[in-house]
Amino acid sequence: MKQELIRNLEAESKNLQEIIRRSGERLKKAPEGSIRRSIQHGNSFYYHCFSDGENEQRTYIRKEDSELAERLMQKQYDRKILQAAEEQKKAIERFLKKYDPEALKNLYKELPQDQRSFIQTDVIDNRTFAERWRAVVYLPGEFQEGAPEYYTIRRERVRSKSEKIIADMLHTKDIPYMYEYPYKLNNGKIWRPDFRILNVRTRKEYIHEHFGMMDHPALFSMITGALRSSGRRRPAHWRR
Repeated sequence: MKQELIRNLEAESKNLQEIIRRSGERLKKAPEGSIRRSIQHGNSFYYHCFSDGENEQRTYIRKEDSELAERLMQKQYDRKILQAAEEQKKAIERFLKKYDPEALKNLYKELPQDQRSFIQTDVIDNRTFAERWRAVVYLPGEFQEGAPEYYTIRRERVRSKSEKIIADMLHTKDIPYMYEYPYKLNNGKIWRPDFRILNVRTRKEYIHEHFGMMDHPALFSMITGALRSSGRRRPAHWRR
């Protein structure tokens, strides 16, 4: 989100630069002098004004000279928009120069390792968040005696060759996961989906259930029942 903020501000700075350029180009072509509006008896009257710093001369702009009035109004507006755009661009540049999205995280990272466990922090970097997420301890699921043995790169036992492939791919791509993490459902039962996965950037968790035997009616019923009990909707696509 912070990187998105920086990108948005950089984009806005470019947009302001373009506004400054276009306003400046129009001002170069604008007529001399300025425009002043006077209201008399509820009617607006416009005057073409010239000033030498001490005295001001005004000439009434007649209806047939409305184009001159329009150009002077545009000049007046462009001066204001140019000044405002330059001020906003400088404000963004000052902010970006001082803003460090990692400043708060670095305060925690700079602490000695043995002190971090005593500190409660609301700001940690993605790497530390992932490490803490991975460090959660839980009892693995049980395997029936004589069941085929498959082991991942992390030397954890899984139930199928497909699950080994998935686990190894996640590990190779440095995507944090937990195999058969136990969820307690609303009915009190324990459900162990194949993979609990963390998106480190968004810090959102996802459940990946490898439906390798979805043609088996009992298994299909068990999984859909667990999804309903946990409040989760049936996935849009089922892997069979």
